[in-house]
Amino acid sequence: MISSQGCAPMRCISLQLFLFICLIYIPIHTIAGVSLSEITNPKSYDVKPQCAIEPDSNGIVYIPLTWTNITDFAFYKCPTLTQVIFPLNSKVTIIGSSSFGCDIYTPGSTNSTTYKGLSGTITLSNTITTIKDYAFSNCINLNNIKYHNISQSKLNYIGHYSFANNINLMRNITIINTDTNIKMKSQLIFPPLLNAIGDYAFAQCHAIKTLKF
Repeated sequence: MISSQGCAPMRCISLQLFLFICLIYIPIHTIAGVSLSEITNPKSYDVKPQCAIEPDSNGIVYIPLTWTNITDFAFYKCPTLTQVIFPLNSKVTIIGSSSFGCDIYTPGSTNSTTYKGLSGTITLSNTITTIKDYAFSNCINLNNIKYHNISQSKLNYIGHYSFANNINLMRNITIINTDTNIKMKSQLIFPPLLNAIGDYAFAQCHAIKTLKF
């Protein structure tokens, strides 16, 4: 059934109905399960770990005001990176393919070369229009996605596998609807200008309970 708690009619739905209601513009397998072996950018096999900017001692990278896009593989497997911060007046419009992507993570693995990537919350700037394929894939400790101001966000497209295998995304995150004061748990909210979501964009993100458009 359509959830009415904390949502405008037809704007908040369960994952079950999401797969049927949104077929016109969102692939049915956007959040469906997929083999972990499939969650790897085929262009990444020869790409070595890299950090476009070295994280500080706390693992944080501050995106420069001069940047207008984050290039493909800019922070791919960056070993010490745990958090990225966009300034309020950021000019970044595109987050490149696998720019913050990580290795496939196998629970219980002791492989020291497995990079777990970003953790906690990422707050996206209002200027970002495009998140390309695999941009944040396999970041198993990424827990929350926020926006500087979601009503002013220009985000239009979320690419294929862009958040795939982020197994803790929205886990135990509670959002309070400002209109109804009702708490919604593990809900992923999309900005108003979002036009399309690519294949398997949130595959294996099983902690997400509801979606709000």
